[in-house]
Amino acid sequence: TTLTNAGTIIGTGGTAVQLNEFQTNRVIVDPGAVFNGTVSLGNPGAYAYKSTLELASGTSIGTISGIGSSFTGFGNLTVDAGADWTLSGSNKLTGGDVTVAGTLGSGGAGLALTSSRVGNTGSLSGTSSGVQLHDSGSLTNSGSLTSSGGDAVDFYGNRTVVAIGAIVNDASGVISGTIGVRGRYGSTTLTNAGTITGTGGTAVQLNEFQTNRVIVDPGAVFNGTVNGGNPGVYAYKSTLELASGTSIGTISGIGSSF
Repeated sequence: TTLTNAGTIIGTGGTAVQLNEFQTNRVIVDPGAVFNGTVSLGNPGAYAYKSTLELASGTSIGTISGIGSSFTGFGNLTVDAGADWTLSGSNKLTGGDVTVAGTLGSGGAGLALTSSRVGNTGSLSGTSSGVQLHDSGSLTNSGSLTSSGGDAVDFYGNRTVVAIGAIVNDASGVISGTIGVRGRYGSTTLTNAGTITGTGGTAVQLNEFQTNRVIVDPGAVFNGTVNGGNPGVYAYKSTLELASGTSIGTISGIGSSF
């Protein structure tokens, strides 16, 4: 089922939309659409058949809240090119793909994602955080990913399960926050070909006691220090990798800035 709502859908029993399981359903939400009741797309991110919640473009800014609570049963979230949406309240998603081609902003924390793959070619932002990756989450950014009052990217991993976060900032990508990229739990592999800024002075801070890796492409910019988490005296050693490219790279401050 593909459902597009630009008006009002009411479920007097508390459920506005209930779609079938084991189907690739899609709910397209236009700015200003109203759902009085919960919306279930039938297939959460753990299912082989994943439903999609699509935030469409319009003539106004859309607002959505309750992803993961009021809006459930889907694994994929898409923000269309030209769309401008604001997240309100708590918004969590497990599994599947998050594709941001438009603008997705939040006055608080951004999306909290578990084992999800994020692709941002647009603008993704939050006040207290930009995006939170839990367990084996991944991010590819070629747009703008910012937080005005917290970390732009937080990788939480998992305290009890080995989890690896893969974060790629392409040449056109800009990541900026109090700390640009922070690894809190689990091993993190960060590839930077663009610009990562830590407005508090630290561009990258990765977790201790993990085999982290920072891959630097020629032309990459870090505004702030880069801490891989594990110096050479630790049993778990992080790696700074200088990658190949089409130009000659320049690096300085190994042992101080890195």
